[in-house]
Amino acid sequence: MRARWKVLIAVAVVIVAAVASALVMSLRPGSPDPGGSQSALGPSGKLGFPVSQLAVGQGGTKTAADGKTPIGYDGSCESAAQAAANYLPLRADFNAKTWETQKKALLQVSLPGPQKDLTLQLNDSNAMNKAMQEGGFDGGWIDRSDVKAGGLYRLASCEAKNSALIQVFSGSLTAQVNTAPRPAFSTVEVELAWDGDWKFANAFQPSGDPTMGGRLKDAGPAMQLEGFSQTLPVLTAKDLNALFQGKGREGWIEYANATR
Repeated sequence: MRARWKVLIAVAVVIVAAVASALVMSLRPGSPDPGGSQSALGPSGKLGFPVSQLAVGQGGTKTAADGKTPIGYDGSCESAAQAAANYLPLRADFNAKTWETQKKALLQVSLPGPQKDLTLQLNDSNAMNKAMQEGGFDGGWIDRSDVKAGGLYRLASCEAKNSALIQVFSGSLTAQVNTAPRPAFSTVEVELAWDGDWKFANAFQPSGDPTMGGRLKDAGPAMQLEGFSQTLPVLTAKDLNALFQGKGREGWIEYANATR
């Protein structure tokens, strides 16, 4: 999945260069709100992070057009952190058999602009070149995220019913040729804006700047795992200590139903 996000970013830079000297955010997050999504935190979990009451796959008041993605949030910073986890697969996942349904939900939760267009163009390209010539795993998946497997988030900034920038640490499986998929863990920046509900904002990470212009403390943990597997391993404290080498642990919170 990380490789695919890098493709999105690289192509975005080309698009932006053709239109303007730089891409600026259509909606910028407000001042950091470190307490905005940390109310009612439980004691530290197995990996040493505070545990939130927010759960991946829950929240919202209704579901999107795919019949599974929760939408309809109250605009709070807590709900932004929940929406980030729930929306991430709409951008990160690809299976040609389910893409048209996924696309309907993605359109529901995206503001107009190059970022939305780029995601659609990438996956619409002959349904990603006919799902990489009929490859994939487990029923045609090319990229499949597992937010619970990473199970962490960090609220970089938030202004209720305005905008939010959240880092989500997620697991992923990416198809390989003639082998099982390659597992990985990575941090994805999810920028949301309020438009009657939380929506994907039209903003790109500046090329070569993992802090998004200083709005993030650091890029967050990431690890490409060795070998190939149909499943993601369950993270241990030892894994996380290695992943967080050179990265700050401050502000990271565990989703209530993280896989542990």
